Amino acid sequence: MHLIFGRPRADVSRVRRTHRRGTVPIRVALAVVLGAMLVAPIATGALGWVFLARTSDSYERVNERLDTLSANVDLARQALGAVGDAAERLATLRAPFSRFDSVPFDSGTAAFQRRLLPLQRLGDADRRRAARAIAERWRLVGRIADAALARRRSLGSHDFPIYVVRGEVRLSQQALGDIERAGRSDVARQRGDANRRKQTELFALLALLGVGGIGAAWSVRILMRLITRPLQELTSAAGRLAEGDLAQRVPVERDDEFGRLARAFNAMAERLAASRAELSWQAYHDRLTGLPNRALFADRARTALARTLRTGGSIGVVLIDLDSFKSTNDTLGHQAGDRLLVEVARRLSSSLRAEDTVARLGGDEFAMLIADASDRHVVLGVAGRAHAELARPAFVNGVEVSAAASLGIYRSVAGDDVDDCLRRADTAMYAAKARGKNRIQEFEPAMEAALSARGPLDEGPQPDPHAAV
Repeated sequence: MHLIFGRPRADVSRVRRTHRRGTVPIRVALAVVLGAMLVAPIATGALGWVFLARTSDSYERVNERLDTLSANVDLARQALGAVGDAAERLATLRAPFSRFDSVPFDSGTAAFQRRLLPLQRLGDADRRRAARAIAERWRLVGRIADAALARRRSLGSHDFPIYVVRGEVRLSQQALGDIERAGRSDVARQRGDANRRKQTELFALLALLGVGGIGAAWSVRILMRLITRPLQELTSAAGRLAEGDLAQRVPVERDDEFGRLARAFNAMAERLAASRAELSWQAYHDRLTGLPNRALFADRARTALARTLRTGGSIGVVLIDLDSFKSTNDTLGHQAGDRLLVEVARRLSSSLRAEDTVARLGGDEFAMLIADASDRHVVLGVAGRAHAELARPAFVNGVEVSAAASLGIYRSVAGDDVDDCLRRADTAMYAAKARGKNRIQEFEPAMEAALSARGPLDEGPQPDPHAAV
């Protein structure tokens, strides 16, 4: 309800600060305990890092060699397949022959030779020799194929050593498979050696960790006693703060790091509470004038209507619209218009009773809520004071401007809701404008038909912008 009946203030509780004399600073305790606790684990971790880094590096080198070998074998197989396809196409060609017909076969053979070069440098001597043997055989195949292609182009012969190429393709595929299998076998052997080294190193590392763990257990117990309690307090307070309890504070009982953390937490909670209060106020008030906005006006009107259902009576709604605000705004500018609105809000507030409400609904439209309008003359008296206040000239930037307004009054009856009251007060206000502006008009039952038939009403003749306001 503090959002409805006034601007809230952050409820900040006073935090008890009792600094215990003789408390060991947490940094000193941590330094002592951690020094005793971490000597053995640091030494063990350093040795373990050396062991694991060496094993990991060995695995990486083995896997890298296998990946390189497999990748080069795959590339050589692809190039070999392209050579076979090109040879099959050459074997099916008939005269006449062009020198361009052999380009795919020649380029494919050259590409395959290039793919064999890395294999002639990888692995042991046997694998390198096998790769060189494949390359030698394909150079011979290339010479045979070149001679046959030359005869085809000069003599129109259909001869092409396709069977030689097919046989060499099969032999080369088998040789590449042998090279890859031999490489995988070598890698498997190296991995086995690395695994055995890793097991030995892990056993040694576990033994060191056991010794260090026994020595550190007592230190851990002391450290947990020093840290757990203040951390639990901070965690509990943070949880309650996350649930929305912005009044939650942490008792500051230390002058060390945890004490400073607790004070920082309390300062953050205070700022959050102040920010929430400010945001809550802004959600229900107009920033320019500081008056309640439409949402807060509707909430108070609903509360007043509910009270009339229990006690009888009625509420009064007075809708106010400035008659010459547009011309003032257009002539003097928006900043002058804002100053005029602030002055209008001040005058309307001064004309109300303590139990009534004035709100800015938007633009140059204001509304007053008369909480007890059982007596018609009370509503007319309040509206008359407001009308008289607005009838006085206002001065903006040293220029006299008009704050005159048209007022529409409606007194609720049983069954009305907030929208009904606002709509009928709005109809009465437009009737006041239609009857000459700068006047007060009560809602009449005959105006009910105008609620649906009336369209927007213009402001009438506008003043000359070059004339004095």
